[in-house]
Amino acid sequence: MVLRVTGWPTQKSNGWQAAAVIISIDSISDGSTVDPAEMDGILVNGKGEIPKLWDIIACSMQGQVPRRESVAGGFSMRKYLSGRGIRWTGKLDSYEILKTQPMDMLLFPSEHLLAPVRSESLKTITSYLPRRESLLFSSVLFADKNSDSRIVKSSFTETGTAHLFAVSGLHVGILVSVLIAIASLLPTPNRITHILVIFAVYYYTVLAGLPVSAVRAATFATVSLLASQMGRKSDSLHVLSIIFVMAVMWYPESTADVGLQLSFIATGVILVGSRYVMRLKNLNSCVKPLIVLLFVSTVAYWGTLPIVAKYFGSINILAPLINCIAIPVFSAGVWLTFIALLVPIPFVQESLLALGWLPIRFTEVMINWISKVDALQLTVCVDSVASISIYLLITALVLVIARTPIKFAVSIILMAGIVPLFNPSLVSEPQSEMTVIQFDIGQGDCALFRFPNGSNVIIDTGAGWPGGDSFSRGPMQWMKQQGITNISDLLMTHNHLDHTGGTNSLLSAFEVETLWCGGDSHKLFAGVYQQPSAGDTIQSDGEWSLICLFPEADFNNQNENNNSAVVGLYFRKSLRGVWTGDLENEGEEHYLATATGSEHLDVLKAGHHGSKTSSSNNFLNYFAPSNIMISCGVENKHNHPSHGPFYTTQDTIKLHRTDFGGTQTIKWSETGLFHGIEPTFLDTMQIDLYYPVNSSTI
Repeated sequence: MVLRVTGWPTQKSNGWQAAAVIISIDSISDGSTVDPAEMDGILVNGKGEIPKLWDIIACSMQGQVPRRESVAGGFSMRKYLSGRGIRWTGKLDSYEILKTQPMDMLLFPSEHLLAPVRSESLKTITSYLPRRESLLFSSVLFADKNSDSRIVKSSFTETGTAHLFAVSGLHVGILVSVLIAIASLLPTPNRITHILVIFAVYYYTVLAGLPVSAVRAATFATVSLLASQMGRKSDSLHVLSIIFVMAVMWYPESTADVGLQLSFIATGVILVGSRYVMRLKNLNSCVKPLIVLLFVSTVAYWGTLPIVAKYFGSINILAPLINCIAIPVFSAGVWLTFIALLVPIPFVQESLLALGWLPIRFTEVMINWISKVDALQLTVCVDSVASISIYLLITALVLVIARTPIKFAVSIILMAGIVPLFNPSLVSEPQSEMTVIQFDIGQGDCALFRFPNGSNVIIDTGAGWPGGDSFSRGPMQWMKQQGITNISDLLMTHNHLDHTGGTNSLLSAFEVETLWCGGDSHKLFAGVYQQPSAGDTIQSDGEWSLICLFPEADFNNQNENNNSAVVGLYFRKSLRGVWTGDLENEGEEHYLATATGSEHLDVLKAGHHGSKTSSSNNFLNYFAPSNIMISCGVENKHNHPSHGPFYTTQDTIKLHRTDFGGTQTIKWSETGLFHGIEPTFLDTMQIDLYYPVNSSTI
């Protein structure tokens, strides 16, 4: 396979990552339902020499359809990448950066005009600024992101100021104003100045990796500047509409890109809101800029509410006020940084960057502090007929009444005051069923037990990695959308990262009443916890109980898997389901040695992701389950499940796998009747399959 790199490569802890396009493909293995084709976009990961933008690579690789959402309505890497023109992801087994002709129309400007400037700018930022601020500025100005910068960004996301962290229209606007301000000091005609500004804006947009919001802002600025040169007044809303239509016609799938949705909607409502603000009269000239900023921030907050609710699940109720402070302060820092990078004099750069650091640091400290106030975070959901109707009604009302200062103030209060009504916990109906949700969390484990009395219990939190975890990418967002704010009990079965990786994210997002630490998992956390042992009741609502079955209080095994806490779900005194963590055969035999009688389960969650080291014949025959649940990742490196067929002396047992069916929902009626197991995905075309892709020598 031959690729051309189409995005600036990003360094990662274990190599590099870059967007690319397939320009030649020789062969792929049989069995893939959909094959890659030439000109398809692909996100590649490699180790070794880092290519440059527009380099050509000959490679052999493992390709994959991007991962779907782990739970209905959750984050979908497939949709996210599709909106950016990327249909595949791949891991390079081996590759060679091909030598191209010196005048390659794409590679030549990259090597001589773009890469050196980008590299030198990032080096300047890293040299003169502290680590946190250098990560922030690298991301803000050049979209240079890694796991560390995502950690810095998290507090911005929680306070509704994540747009500051991205290369957005705001920053392109700042660049245009900086360039025009500098050009005004020079004896050049406006026409030449505007042409140079347009060139500089597009040059910068390519340096930043062509993010959607920057391309939109650059096109907007171009049309506006050209219209002024032709003596025509352009209507900003018309220009925005034309740009949107062009973007959709050029690449229809871009409408799935959340960044594009937020960028165009926020800009559109700001432009509409600005027209209403300009109608206000009798306002003090000193007060009016503040009123304008507050209203613009509020309408942007209100206009993007449905999308923010859908993709992020929560908002900060002070977001409009926070933006009123953060936008001008942050913009000052970006202004100074742009000027510093444009002036190639070391002591001037150092001075300007030091000045730019002050407002940025102030903004970061303010946002970090606000993000820690849990009372300001509000779970919202705007997807029901009732909530959408209320949203549209309030929007229409504001458009009608916001025509005088008093009515204007009333409209702001109305928009801010109505937001708490979108909290799903206010409209969610009480459930009478016992529900267990086995999340599709990749190669890991995470289950949510929802009791009829409203109690929620989490068993394990999936895998973690530097800068992220699988729990926060799917289950956490879905739980917020369901109005879940409190976790009665959190049980970590044992001390392995694929079971505990999302625990910190969970503890920071939800109030947890009791923390249970199985095996050695208590070593990961400082605080009050309980060690589960056989006989302990994890949670009970009278009819339904979740009880620890294993290990005994004095049990300890050298293999941490065999220290896994095993829990059973009871209806009255009848055992209906068992969750076994990573318990292996040795641990199973210890349990069976003290067990009496026999059981017949509705569902058994197979130990160790369906590995052949677990779920022995004796264990299966003792429990005689009707259904086996397996939590594992698609084509995982451990080749789980490796058990083979699951069967008892009577029959083969039906399997339910998260890698095939996605998140699995298990339900029992209020009388204990088993309703079955429902997968998220029934269409096998949605299964994520790896396949080898090979290349020959070019």
